Amino acid sequence: MDRKRIAQRISQLEARLQSQEARLRKREQARDIRRKILLGAFILHHVETSGDRKQLERLRDWFRRDLPAFLAQNGGDGLFPDLLEQSENAGHEEDQR
Repeated sequence: MDRKRIAQRISQLEARLQSQEARLRKREQARDIRRKILLGAFILHHVETSGDRKQLERLRDWFRRDLPAFLAQNGGDGLFPDLLEQSENAGHEEDQR
């Protein structure tokens, strides 16, 4: 085999490797996005269906405390007003005790 053919074969193999690496990165990114979507869906489902008011209020407190900064960093301002608003029942429950 002459040098030109060897160099051409090496170039082909490098291009194939880059293509395989790009495909792997794309697959990993898709998996990461799917995980995030499913986790978010799970949390939202829990918020919407939870019968445990204390646990739900703790979760909402956590959202109100930590979610705004996370959303601001990631361009998500305004996406979750329902999770960040004060619970109407929170003050009333304290008054009833």
